[in-house]
Amino acid sequence: MFNKSIVLLFSIFTALLNIPMPAIAGGSFENMEIFNEEGDVVRKYTLEDLKNEYEQNTIETITPWSNNQEILYRGPFLGDLLLRHNNTGGDDIEISAHNGFISGVKRSEISQYAPILAVERNCEPQDYITEACADGQLFRPITIPENGPIFLVWPLKELPEYYLNMRNAIWVFHVSAIAHSKK
Repeated sequence: MFNKSIVLLFSIFTALLNIPMPAIAGGSFENMEIFNEEGDVVRKYTLEDLKNEYEQNTIETITPWSNNQEILYRGPFLGDLLLRHNNTGGDDIEISAHNGFISGVKRSEISQYAPILAVERNCEPQDYITEACADGQLFRPITIPENGPIFLVWPLKELPEYYLNMRNAIWVFHVSAIAHSKK
């Protein structure tokens, strides 16, 4: 009982770290920057860049916050962006969110589980009623309340069970930057 309580409190604390807050001054939720090892911006991506310049891959998964609802997400593999920018050195990278949250992600996790930088999610029946999706449209942008517009998504069923409680921080909402770890 005591251990489950600690795990539950840690999970709640980790989730609270990811609560969306206003974008930092000058930033846009629809842009993401890539930094080199020296800390210089080597590329700024828009949502359209991420959709048009990379193969779009899908992951159908529940998330720790989706109340067991499977959602089909679409976007480029994180590993593909890292390869394009020669960001292959070191053990960890840092994924930053617009609220200042930074998550350390191991390259071995990226290789093994192939997370995507989701920029779209599947259209659901209510999306056609509210006109968030047009007839025949299969995907739509991820809204800010849905943890978008850029959301680092993992295939939850493939992750070790302890990740649900101990590694929730790898699910980064409102991704704003990717950089080499400063460790």
